[in-house]
Amino acid sequence: LQQHIGSASLTIRGGASIKEGNVNESQLDPLQHGIVTINTTTKPKSPDEFDYAHETIESVLNHLQINVPLKEFLKKGLSPEETSQRLAKYGPNQLSAPKQKSIWSLIKEQFDDRLVQILLVVAGLSGVFSFLEHKNELKEMAKVGLTGGGASLWKSFVEPLVILTILVLNAAVGIIQSKSAQSSLSSLEKLQPSLSTTIRNFVTLDNHSASSLTPGDVIVLKVGDRI
Repeated sequence: LQQHIGSASLTIRGGASIKEGNVNESQLDPLQHGIVTINTTTKPKSPDEFDYAHETIESVLNHLQINVPLKEFLKKGLSPEETSQRLAKYGPNQLSAPKQKSIWSLIKEQFDDRLVQILLVVAGLSGVFSFLEHKNELKEMAKVGLTGGGASLWKSFVEPLVILTILVLNAAVGIIQSKSAQSSLSSLEKLQPSLSTTIRNFVTLDNHSASSLTPGDVIVLKVGDRI
């Protein structure tokens, strides 16, 4: 949410709203033509963690352990020591690279389901009983002088073959969906902004690596920037 202040806006990144407190245009003097954001993105820890969307700007700053006046902090940003501590605590500002699974791992996953395992056992038992039944049928035919039995062999194995075919098709669909999910995660990584404009220790850093951003960073947004 944004509250427009003259020719600039103050935004709390991560969904925090500005409910109270007036900020005049002089507070954003170094950044008159941009949007100042304070990065509040943190890794979720529990359902009871701090709710940025329903807190005031003062509460957000206190939660982020920013103990300087807002006007000064917007010009100063985080110090190198604060940045190092927060990076060590929260880690880099980027999606974790998904572990690529081999095709054999994906196949194995499809047969980890308990119902699938039961159907495999049923198919195996059905195949064994069908073979024994066919073997007894051949013995009976031999007693009366009949030969053949190839057609009846295929008929005996229809049921287990149908079950196995269904399981194979189910596994193929599951593998395709898993590969698609991995591809989607890779695509999301490509959409991450790689550079940002950040204020740290009274210095505006252009083309700053977005992966090194940390909760509490003051970020300058311009038209066309990706967030």
